[in-house]
Amino acid sequence: MSRVFRGKFHDALKRAFENGQLNFHGDLKLLAQPKIFAAWLRPLFRKDWVVYAKPPFGGPDYVLRYLGRYTIA
Repeated sequence: MSRVFRGKFHDALKRAFENGQLNFHGDLKLLAQPKIFAAWLRPLFRKDWVVYAKPPFGGPDYVLRYLGRYTIA
């Protein structure tokens, strides 16, 4: 499961960068450059990830309400 999650996360992050959906500020401004972002992203994909997943306590509705608190409308 960790390999699948890692791959999907990596691809989504790469696509978000390519589509201009990521903003970098302060010390991270250099990551806005494609070559620097790619160099930063590469080692993340090579590492083993530990994915901890368990069923939600309150079901899907609870999860959506919980995550909804952290999104911008």
